Amino acid sequence: ALAVLAGIGLARLSPKPRRWWVAIGLVASVCSLLTYFEGPHGPSFVRERPDLQVAARWMRGRIDPNATVMTRSTALPYYLPTNRLLVPPVTDVAHLYRYARFHHAKYLIFDPPTQLWRPDLASLLDGRDHSSEGFKTLHTVRVEDRTTVIFEVVPAAST
Repeated sequence: ALAVLAGIGLARLSPKPRRWWVAIGLVASVCSLLTYFEGPHGPSFVRERPDLQVAARWMRGRIDPNATVMTRSTALPYYLPTNRLLVPPVTDVAHLYRYARFHHAKYLIFDPPTQLWRPDLASLLDGRDHSSEGFKTLHTVRVEDRTTVIFEVVPAAST
């Protein structure tokens, strides 16, 4: 329908402006096609990063389908369609735990973009047991030099 309206609009233009708009439309179309073939894995706009795909597929059969999952991925609903997704805030581990408990989140997917944008949470990647802080490591996924850790939110030790 939009193509028909665009065609009608182009037909009403005089020849000189029409040529400019046709050229702009062709350049936009070519750029759109180039983005389709972007990236080392082919069409990147239809794929989530491989490490997150593997992590989400691992979770799909192992967690409650109604559990709340904290993640920054906008593509995760494809893999976990019945789960509620929650974006983790920019904060430290203690405040993240309080946020998770307040929103009844059961899991945290700590992928490389979250690691980049949430540097105060880096201590969760030190390989130690963080159950006393409220985060128990369930699974670690390593794909293409990228590490994604899945944590379960558990009761933290009283302070």
